[in-house]
Amino acid sequence: MNGHGLLSAASASLWLGLLLAPAVLLATSAWRLAARRRYLVWWLVLAVIVLAPLGAEVVRESRVASHESRETASRVPPPASISTSVEPANSAPEVSDIAAPDARPSWSFSLPASAPRWLLILWAAGVVAGLVALLREVALLVRIRRSAEPPGPELLGLWREAVASLPTRRVLRLLVSDRVPMPAACGYTHPAVLVPRHLEGTLDDTEMRHLLLHELAHLERRDDWSLALERTIRVFWWWNPAVWWVGHRLDAERELACDEAVASRVDRRTYARTLVHVAELSLEDSGPSLAPGALRGTLARRVESLVKPIPRITFATRATAAGGALLALTGVTLGPPALHVAMIAEPVVTTEVSAKPLAMRRDASGVAVGQSGLALDSIFAGYAESGFSGTVLVAFGDNVILEKGYGLADREKGVPATAGTRYSAAGITKLFTAAAVLTLEDEGLLNVDDPLSKWTDRLPDGKNTVTLHQLLTHTDGLTRQSAPVYRESADGFVSAVGRTPAAFLPGEGYRYNDFGHSLLGVVVEKASGKTYEEHILHRFIERAGLKHTGFESDREAMAIEYSGNHAETRVAPRAYVWGRRGSLGLVSTAGDLYRWFRAMNDPSIVPAAARARMLVPLVRTDWGAMQGYGWDFHTRADGRVIWRRVAGTPGFEGEILHDPVGKWTAVILVNSRIGWRFKVWDAIERAALLSAGER
Repeated sequence: MNGHGLLSAASASLWLGLLLAPAVLLATSAWRLAARRRYLVWWLVLAVIVLAPLGAEVVRESRVASHESRETASRVPPPASISTSVEPANSAPEVSDIAAPDARPSWSFSLPASAPRWLLILWAAGVVAGLVALLREVALLVRIRRSAEPPGPELLGLWREAVASLPTRRVLRLLVSDRVPMPAACGYTHPAVLVPRHLEGTLDDTEMRHLLLHELAHLERRDDWSLALERTIRVFWWWNPAVWWVGHRLDAERELACDEAVASRVDRRTYARTLVHVAELSLEDSGPSLAPGALRGTLARRVESLVKPIPRITFATRATAAGGALLALTGVTLGPPALHVAMIAEPVVTTEVSAKPLAMRRDASGVAVGQSGLALDSIFAGYAESGFSGTVLVAFGDNVILEKGYGLADREKGVPATAGTRYSAAGITKLFTAAAVLTLEDEGLLNVDDPLSKWTDRLPDGKNTVTLHQLLTHTDGLTRQSAPVYRESADGFVSAVGRTPAAFLPGEGYRYNDFGHSLLGVVVEKASGKTYEEHILHRFIERAGLKHTGFESDREAMAIEYSGNHAETRVAPRAYVWGRRGSLGLVSTAGDLYRWFRAMNDPSIVPAAARARMLVPLVRTDWGAMQGYGWDFHTRADGRVIWRRVAGTPGFEGEILHDPVGKWTAVILVNSRIGWRFKVWDAIERAALLSAGER
């Protein structure tokens, strides 16, 4: 788990503690429970506060890491006559992502870049101090036990009588010490009860028997082990006040549970008088406390529970408790506020992009890079040594600081990947399709709220009500990602979609699916009166000057794709058919895709209203990001929202990233699925800070 994940888990732990502890206190007050049951309830609360946030963070990171492989493995291959591959729903957020900004309330802190390290050091210092204190207590207990002596004959007789009344087979010892103020059960592997010497001969036989029964109840319950676990948890979660408060509740309930055990065998009021007498004799003693819940703040409650009649629980009390529990449940369901930690360098770097050109140089391959580009170049070169192969372009503002190929585009022929290598860009096609739909809407030729029944009569009732908006946002539910619907003709493809089982009712779920954008390709053809490829070519590619961009029907000089754990398997070319057209069939270079990103700011290419609609987060995905038209929007741990268009097939990965605050853009196209994704964002951001110094 990375630093941002730990901070997220810590904030969630605080949030759960603030909600659960008061709610459970209300509930246990309104619904009368025995102390031993309350003790178990508070242990459950402590476990939730401590483990649930960590478990949720680990599961989320594991889900992100395994999302791509699960999606690839779950695909059902298309008919043998069509060799194809579809893009996985692998646009899960980077590991440190937290929910989108409009999903829940948030607080924000601006901290220097070294803050996570210092927070970790502070936490570690607290843990070390707590462990040292805990070990000192253990060492003190060992010394006290070693210096303790056997009891006198009278006390030993009371001890044997008390032990005989319990169904235990363990060997239990009784020791007398002048170094403890209160009776205490201890021992772990050699259980024993320590009795203060000043109480021997001071208490009468009835009072001493009461104390011995109480400490034996602790040993029977194995409270020495649970106390050690509780104290250890407090040490590691020393920063969480809810953990400490619940720990004190456990101390109190532990004593009350043993009081209940004793009261079931002796007169309750007599036992209460024993507690008061022992307190009078022991509170002024300055010895170490080995029974943290025995007297401090709990004596009055212990005595009251023994002598006071059980009060009647009114409807108002239970209604108040139910309201508190409902409020806590609502807060837990909504989740903790997002922790936005602004990781800024000192001095603070402005987000203004200077028009001053970067100092550029040529590397050994003739590629122009700046100083920050050199830093990134060394990182990707290191990835290439581990099997990474592809092309990377990074720009800050208007300046491209790195545009370079790594590894081999064709391993069999030894062809290196270069800045001009063309790749089958897979799901990046969806960015063009979304722009086409919104541009046609701006021209009055369609509307995103149009049902499919307006554009095709080949879908059955129920499926023909799906809107273009639902197709754009993957909320249509028309079919599964692995459905065998690939066809040579558009009509055959639409009919095949109509015959497959629906994944869910339109608008009632989210599931990433390539076929929705292929259906949008059919709509683009009918609305524009041209083939999908002709419309995209003339409306966008030619106007934006994308000279190396086309479709998979043109396979000239494309990078070969490789799959497998070590990218050892060459991926066969896919048939360019419906099911891929409109969603996966683009071929391009990193430079052309960067030019396309910039061209979307040109109203003569993408109308301003259409571009604005593409930048609106609309639907929450099942991996925590927000889905828009063509773009995903991911909220980083520092609160910034990253635009992202991701793509992936068994032999290809790629993405376009843009940080509108940091003013950096990256295009990464890779022809082998070697683990690299999610590792480069921080490197790019560090290079952005270096670039700011260059400007």
